[in-house]
Amino acid sequence: MRVPCYIPKAARLNARTRILMESTFSLLSLFWWIPILFRRSKYDIAIAVCPPMQTALLPWLYKLIRKVPYVFHVQDFQVDMAMELGMIKKNLFTKSLYKIERLLLFNATRVTTITEAMLNRARLKGIPSKNLALCPNWSNVNIIKPSSHKNSFRDEHKYSYDDFLVLYSGAMGQKQGLEIILEAAKNMKEEKHIKFLIVGNGAARDALESTAKSDQLQNVKFLDIQPFERLPTMLSAANIHLVVQKSKATDLVMPSKLTNILASGRPAIATAYPESALGIIIEKYDTGLLIEPENSSQLTDAILKLSKSPSDMMRKGANARRYAEQYLDINKIMEEFSEMLEKVVANN
Repeated sequence: MRVPCYIPKAARLNARTRILMESTFSLLSLFWWIPILFRRSKYDIAIAVCPPMQTALLPWLYKLIRKVPYVFHVQDFQVDMAMELGMIKKNLFTKSLYKIERLLLFNATRVTTITEAMLNRARLKGIPSKNLALCPNWSNVNIIKPSSHKNSFRDEHKYSYDDFLVLYSGAMGQKQGLEIILEAAKNMKEEKHIKFLIVGNGAARDALESTAKSDQLQNVKFLDIQPFERLPTMLSAANIHLVVQKSKATDLVMPSKLTNILASGRPAIATAYPESALGIIIEKYDTGLLIEPENSSQLTDAILKLSKSPSDMMRKGANARRYAEQYLDINKIMEEFSEMLEKVVANN
């Protein structure tokens, strides 16, 4: 069911316009929700996915009216993220956002989220452990799987098979801090075989492209978001992948891009702290290299280190694929999630 909503231009994207965008979506979705709320037949359970946080208000209302359980699935603790990145300030408005978040969390039959670190944050907010469940992000390991980097994606975008391709694919926003990729590229101008590809869109892209142009970074290329059917060849075309985020975001999010990177059997260089969920996957399971957030010199050193060690890259890539098969298979995760939902319905 599709809903029109206000979408700000990239130059005007900030906390205020993002809230406006999400709020218009929630309000206009009443077109679909009103008949759903009052039709004779009812659903067994309502599931809300955050962000955006406002979209959980109507599933919660459905719970109240139709007397069914309601599950609140948290991908990001959105208000915490905005506060810690300085996107919004502590005031009456943010207090009201936290009140809404508390209402949604405490009235959910179950709160699910994607990492143990985020479960711990939910506990700190007062949610009892018995009301919490883990549901990690997944990958379709039968579609995303290791294959040769000598493929059609490289051919189309004029990369030689000898180029060492460093890929960032994902959102380009404030929490990522992608400037360090350009700084690393600048540090490696003389390494002619090392190329950087940045794929995606977001509020920061125009500024990043402007910086790359002014610094004459011939080793950096930007592409728009690619169709899903091209994802496997794009991921395999890279020698290594970057998972970049600012220091204040490391405990608040688990980048969804990581699941497909791991499934593709490629090592990742991640900016995170060792104790974070991302840091544990990289270090404990030896799936890549971990560096300090916002540290371009460490990023430069990590790229150079892997580029000079094919055997190390092969080992880490194999470990990444093994981790994906064991923990990130969509069929296993959704089977467990479905079993949890069935228990919630049965006990309601």
